[in-house]
Order: sequence, then structure tokens, then C-alpha cells
Amino acid sequence: TIKSLHVNGNVYTKSWNNPKNDVDYCYGRFVAGLVGLAKGNTVISNVIVSASITANNNGGYVTHGNHGGIVGLVGRDANVIIKNSVFNGGLYQESKAVNGNGGFVGKGDSTATLSIENSLFNPTSVTMHMEFSNTFGSWSTVTNSYYTSTAFGTDQGINGIGKTPAELAELLGYAWHVVDGKAVPYYDYSETNYGAVTVVKTEEGTTAHIDGNFREKVETVIEDNIPVDAVKFNREFSLHSDDTPVYSTIMLPFSIKASNVDGATFYQLTGFEKVDGKWKTAIVTPIDNNANLTANTPYLLEASKSTISFNQSPLILNTTTGPESHSVTIDNNWEFRGTYSFIAFDDSTDLAGRIYGFVGQEKENFKIGEFAKLGTEVRAPAMRAYLVYKQNNSSSKSAIGSASLDLPETMEVVIVNSEGKSIGGGSLNTITGEIRMDRWYDLQGRKLNGKPTTKGTYYHNGKRVIIK
Repeated sequence: TIKSLHVNGNVYTKSWNNPKNDVDYCYGRFVAGLVGLAKGNTVISNVIVSASITANNNGGYVTHGNHGGIVGLVGRDANVIIKNSVFNGGLYQESKAVNGNGGFVGKGDSTATLSIENSLFNPTSVTMHMEFSNTFGSWSTVTNSYYTSTAFGTDQGINGIGKTPAELAELLGYAWHVVDGKAVPYYDYSETNYGAVTVVKTEEGTTAHIDGNFREKVETVIEDNIPVDAVKFNREFSLHSDDTPVYSTIMLPFSIKASNVDGATFYQLTGFEKVDGKWKTAIVTPIDNNANLTANTPYLLEASKSTISFNQSPLILNTTTGPESHSVTIDNNWEFRGTYSFIAFDDSTDLAGRIYGFVGQEKENFKIGEFAKLGTEVRAPAMRAYLVYKQNNSSSKSAIGSASLDLPETMEVVIVNSEGKSIGGGSLNTITGEIRMDRWYDLQGRKLNGKPTTKGTYYHNGKRVIIK
């Protein structure tokens, strides 16, 4: 195993010398920046090879050079893995051409296994002959690996020409970052996966990467406190072009002060009201900026940016703290449940007719920012939450039908401040699920019919607005 290494310098080959007439092992072939012959089980990871390799052939027995940026030759029956590594040196030639080379490996073998994963061929220059050559290596399996110059011989990997170092680092995975304007792997790297959360340790510290698009039916379980220096959340929030707020659901595996979250305002569901026997209004209360968001607790959030960031360190990850079952019961009738795994609901569940899941992506018949009722292909990815209308003996069909009759097609949503005054509102469509805030209130919390025409101070979408 070779890992956490940076190789630099110059390598020159000799003129051909083949006294035994052995085309596989003659002198001057299989030159590389790191390993000449890889045999047995070989793992090369988190390596940077910046060497310049210059081939020379003055008319010897063969013209195959089989030089490689990292490995010259893979031995018979060998098992070689190269991952999270980069060649950013040069491949040159003098005198007559030598062909059959590789950007990473000069020559593989049909009896061997050669895997190249999450790696980058980013040469400073290539003048070495490309005939019978390969971008990464012959007899290889190349996965999520990129090249940034014209493919070296036979195309392998993914074309990364024109991408910035930051873009390449993101595409290559958590083991990569940008140093001195180049995408390179970390030297000291380890990762532990917990479903939707991956904890990465590098020489720069410990970072939790949360996959906001996690769609595997694997529960995220972190039973011990894990301190991290930073959290990166790849979930993208959609914003309406007309600046009307869109509300999303979220649950996080750590506690954090609300003011230390950039790009979002948080709310909690605090009540539901009935009118004429039907559910009419959902009460939403803003979370004070000085308050803590509790780990493993579902919230509503209003995103002001497409991505949110967490500006607090350290943060402690643990999915076993907070409310039982990651849910909050409201007025004994509604339950706001968070999830750490992907959930797909259908009509066969005992929650049929009583559940609403958030639609986070534009789909036919559904808009971003909607709560869609069960039976409309509701999906709840990890780190989300959904509403359940509670009912005694809810497993029976009659109870399910009764619960469904109580639910209207639209439900008004009202933002209430700490003084109990209404300061914003909109509507929740319990069929399409859309929640959009577009209500005006006076300072006494009385709802107005529309945007006021009289000068003064009013509440709109939970914020004070001065009409001049």
C-alpha cells in the first residue's frame, strides 16, 4: 500500500537494450513516476505525482514504451487499485517515438485486475506518442475519473476539459480540495458513512457532509457524540422568482443556534384550528434567532438562499437525542415527523388519507413548495419531515375514512409572533400541498383584504413593511 505521498522530479529512460529479445522485460520500458512493476495486491491512494517522464528510443528492437504516469507495468494475476490520486506532471519523448503508453499505467494485463477510481489525469504537457496508448491504462476499469487535456490515446474516464479546479474537486468527491489553484487529494484522509451523513477527517479538520438528496432506504444512525469542525449540506432550496416565500421541511442531526444558520429563517408548527368541523388553519411561529434549533427535531424553514450554511464550530452529531421518534405532536391531533432515510408512501399504508409529504422538486401537477397528500406518489427524502393527522384506531379502514373527511382541500397558514398576533399568512393546499405566504396584517394582527393603500406600518410574510 502506498498512500499520502507527493512525488516530483525528472525521469529519463535509456535507449533500448534487449539482449534476451524479451519484449515484455527489455530495458528502457515501463518507466513511471511512482512504481515500475506492481505485483500482487497493490493499493495506491491519495498520491500526487508531479514528475516529468521523458522517453528515449534510438531505434531498438521494439517501439512500445509502455510508460505510465504512476505505474509502469501491472504484473500477471495482480490486483491493483489506484484511487483518489492525480498525475499532474509531464509525459515527453526524445528521438524516435515510443507508443503504447498510459496516463496512469503504462501496461495492464489481461490476467490482472486494475481499478482506477476518483482520480484525475491533469498533465502539464504531453508529447509522448499516443498510438496504442490509453488515457488511464490498458485492461483497466475506470470509475469517476477525469482528464483535463486531450484524451491520451484511447478515451477513458470523463472529459473534464474546461472545468475549474473547484468543480473538479467537487466531482471527484470528499477526498479532494484545491491547493495553489490545482485539484489535489488530501494526504491525510478517512471517511465514515452513516447513511445520509458522511464524516470526513483530513489534515484540515473533521467535516460532516450531509446528503440532502439521499434516497436510500437506509436509516442514518449516529449513536455516539461526534464533534465536527464544519458541516456541508448539499441540499438546494428552490426560491420563487416573485420573492414570495416558499417553505420547506428540515431535520438536522445536531443542535445549533438559529442565528448561526445562514440563508434560512426557521419556524415551528404550534397548532391547528377547526372551523365548522373541518381543519381550517395551521399556526406557525418563528424561531427566535437567539434560540437553539434542537437536534433531531422537525422544523419548517423559509430559505432566502438556494443553499444554507452553518457557521458554528464545533457541532456535535448524534441522531439519538431530542424528541422520541424524531416527531412533535401538535394539539393531540397532528404529528410532525422527521426522517433520516428515504420514505416512499403509497395507498397501502395505514396512514392513507392522513399524510402530507413535501414536494421539493418540480413535477407534473405539483409545484415546488407543496405538501402533497398520500396517493399522489409522495416521497420524503432524508432530512425532511411530513405531517400525519392522528386518529384513534387509525389502522381500521373506517377510522382512515373518517380522518380523511376531516381534511379540507385548503388550509390557511398563519404566522403568529410571541405576543400571539398574526403577522403573516398564506394558504396550504392539502391536495397539492403548496404553502405560499401572501397575507397582509395590521400591527394588531388583523388580516387585511390585500396590500394596504394607506400609509403606515404593516406585517407582510412575517416582516414589518412600511407603506409610504
